[in-house]
Amino acid sequence: DDRLAELNVARAAVKRAEDAAANSERDAADATDAIKKLEKRVRELTLEIEAERSAKQTEAARATNMEAVANQLRSQVDADEHRHEAEKARLQSRIRHLEEHQREMEQQKTVITEEVRRLRVRAGDDQA
Repeated sequence: DDRLAELNVARAAVKRAEDAAANSERDAADATDAIKKLEKRVRELTLEIEAERSAKQTEAARATNMEAVANQLRSQVDADEHRHEAEKARLQSRIRHLEEHQREMEQQKTVITEEVRRLRVRAGDDQA
């Protein structure tokens, strides 16, 4: 009867070992599924991070380009202002020259008018 009890104990131990093995297989399958899900999430996060990094680099390049364009426009505006100031100074100088010329012409007109009046008086033509 000892052998029968030992057989029952051995059968129960085999059953427990089979159940443990089945549980281990389920645990291993669950662990494999979890690993696959985690690996998929790692790939997704890696792609998201790379996309974000690429977007930041693109934005930085765009900002650098915009800054370069702004600097170029500032330089162009400065050059235009310098050119306009030079043209303004040239025109002001020309205006002063023409005003001086106009004063000289008015003085000559006054002198000529006075000379014509004197000649008329001298000629006896006193209509002035």
